[in-house]
Amino acid sequence: MMLRAVQIGLMSGLLFGCADATQGRDASEAVFSGSCEGICGGEAPSGCFCDAECLDSGDCCPDYEAVCSVHASCDEDDPEDDDAGDDAPPPGDQACFLGEDRNGTTCLPVVSIDPYSYPSPLNNNYREPIRYIDVEAVDLETKIAPNWKLAEISVPYKGRYQVVQPHAVDKLQQVRDQAGALVMKSGFRSPPYNAEQPGAASRSRHMYGDAFDLLPQSTSQNNLYNICNSLGAGYVAKYNSGHVHCDWRNVSVDPLFYGNLALAPGGPPPAFTLADLTLSIDTDGEVYWVEASGYDTEEGELTREWSALDEQGEVLTSAETLTFEPPVGTALLRVNVGGLSEVEHAL
Repeated sequence: MMLRAVQIGLMSGLLFGCADATQGRDASEAVFSGSCEGICGGEAPSGCFCDAECLDSGDCCPDYEAVCSVHASCDEDDPEDDDAGDDAPPPGDQACFLGEDRNGTTCLPVVSIDPYSYPSPLNNNYREPIRYIDVEAVDLETKIAPNWKLAEISVPYKGRYQVVQPHAVDKLQQVRDQAGALVMKSGFRSPPYNAEQPGAASRSRHMYGDAFDLLPQSTSQNNLYNICNSLGAGYVAKYNSGHVHCDWRNVSVDPLFYGNLALAPGGPPPAFTLADLTLSIDTDGEVYWVEASGYDTEEGELTREWSALDEQGEVLTSAETLTFEPPVGTALLRVNVGGLSEVEHAL
C-alpha cells in the first residue's frame, strides 16, 4: 500500500481535522449511529467504523474524532524543513528505546502507514497500529537495550513494517538482567505472517509488539516463567520446547504506535483473562495425556506437569512429560499445563 503522510502535522490534519490543515469529516454530518468507546481501530456493532480509513470512506462513528484522536501538534511547518524530503520523518516522529547505555535516547524513525489488516479489537489494547518501524530503512544491528539488538525482535521476513513497543523492551531487558542469557525465538509477527502459521492465535500479541518467546540459557524454564510473572507480564506460558512466552498485554499500548485514546470514565482498559484454553485428561486405559486447545499452538506444545495423589491427597510422584503412567495407589491426577491452568482427573 502507499505510505500515508509521514509528517505528524499533515497526518493530524488529514485524519483529525486540525484547524490549519485539511479538514476531516465533520462528525455532526454523520449518517451513522454508534460509538467508538473501547473499539478504536475496528467496527462498531451498529456498522460505523473507528479506524483511520473511515474519514475517507465517510462511515465513521459520530464520536470517532473525540474518542480515537491522535493528539499531534498542528503548528505551522518550519519553512526551513521544506527541503527535508517526503521520506524524512520530522523531529519527534520517532520511537525511543532504552538503548545500550540505558539513557532512553536510542531512537528510530516511524512511518504512518496502513500495511496490514488486523482483526477487530477485543478492547483498547488490541486496536490497530497507526505507525510502524520500517525495518528496511533502519539499522537492524541497533542495540535498543543493553542486551538486545533490534534484529533479534524484528526479523524482516515476518513483515517489513513492525511494531516494537518501548515499554515492552524495558521489561524484556529487566527479564534479561534477572535471568541471564536468553535466546529470542520470536518477537514481532505481521498479521499476514501470523495467519500463515498453523495453529497461531488469530489475535496473537506478537502482532502488537509486546510479546516475546524466550529460551533460557543460564537459568531454568520455571525460573524464567516466575521472572516474567514478577515483572507484570499479562500472559506467561511454558512450552515443551523449553521456551517461555511472555507478553505485556495488560499495559496500555504505546500512543506513538497506536494513537492517544480518550478512555471512558472508570479507569484503564479492562483486565485480561486467559482466553479460550480448553483442557481435558484422556487415557487408553494405561497411559494418560492432556488434550489442550485454544492457545497459540504455532509456538509448540505447552508443558504438562503431572502429579499423582493418593486417597489422602499425598503426592506419590511427579513428572514433566506429555504422557504419564500413574503408579499403583493413585486416586487423583493433577496436571499443570504451561503454567496457565490445572486440570484434574479422578481414577
